[in-house]
Amino acid sequence: MSKRVMSLELVKLLAALSVVATHVGHFSELPPEWSVNIRLLFRWAVPFFFIVSGYFLQRNGSVVERAPKFLVRILILFVLASCLYAPLVVWDRGWDGLSRILSMKVLYIGTWFHLWYLSSLIIGVAVIYSVKRLGWDDLFLPLSCIILVACVSTDFCMVCRIDTPITFNMTKYLLSIPFLYIGMVLSRYDVYSMKLYYTVLFVLVGIGFQYAEAYYALQHYSSDAIRHQFLVVTIPFAVGMFLFGLNGFIQKVLFFSISPQYSLHIYILHPLFLYFLEKYVHSSMFLFLVALLLLFPTIAVYRACTVFMHHILIRQASQMTTSSSALPPV
Repeated sequence: MSKRVMSLELVKLLAALSVVATHVGHFSELPPEWSVNIRLLFRWAVPFFFIVSGYFLQRNGSVVERAPKFLVRILILFVLASCLYAPLVVWDRGWDGLSRILSMKVLYIGTWFHLWYLSSLIIGVAVIYSVKRLGWDDLFLPLSCIILVACVSTDFCMVCRIDTPITFNMTKYLLSIPFLYIGMVLSRYDVYSMKLYYTVLFVLVGIGFQYAEAYYALQHYSSDAIRHQFLVVTIPFAVGMFLFGLNGFIQKVLFFSISPQYSLHIYILHPLFLYFLEKYVHSSMFLFLVALLLLFPTIAVYRACTVFMHHILIRQASQMTTSSSALPPV
């Protein structure tokens, strides 16, 4: 794995930890201003993941050829994660949880709140594959703009407590499309050669304007800044973090590597820890630290089990191939 890709994996790890911190809670032991700042600071993470997926979907070959395989992997992961959280839904909500699992909604929202990311990614890759297959590439830009406007508008209405027929909880499932498209566009250029100070400038501008946008809405529309899910300048913030990761600077400084799958495993598994820990740990900061300490050994065990199963499946497939080749011709 190249240093640039490894550096990007480290930023993905940072993004996954940012999601954990966002889901921990409102950090009630901190001053309210700190809680707002922390949660706003971590909103770049999910759009960043979409950009990374779009970048490698386009860069490693034809999107039409790669998208079906990528789609199948994410779909399998979505089904497995939904099955993993299904008992927890029944445990937590009783008959209501069981009715949710048996409803049609589970097909696109999953069994736990954070799985919207995977279902959005499935929708996004499916749409991009279809558009590419039909040769309608000119549709990407206007479609992305419409989705981004819809997401920003519905987020604004949500934090201002304005009732609308279309909510952010609906539009967010389309959020992957514009960011996958951004990643695909970036893959066409040598963005990894961009100077470090330009990438840092991107990030700082994104952070600064994101705070400014949130507090402007707070002052003029009495919005609840801590409830923001997506802001206009989350876009340059996420792009800046992607460019910063692709620059390779982090790998040069830290001198260590991680598995490419760690960030995704953290994203999928962390609500399990948070659910049970929240019953006994009442400090958000301590809860965050304990969850992190438990996550990494669990991921190591999980990875060992998946590698073991992978080898078993390969061995079985090899034996079946050998057995069939030993049969006499008909």
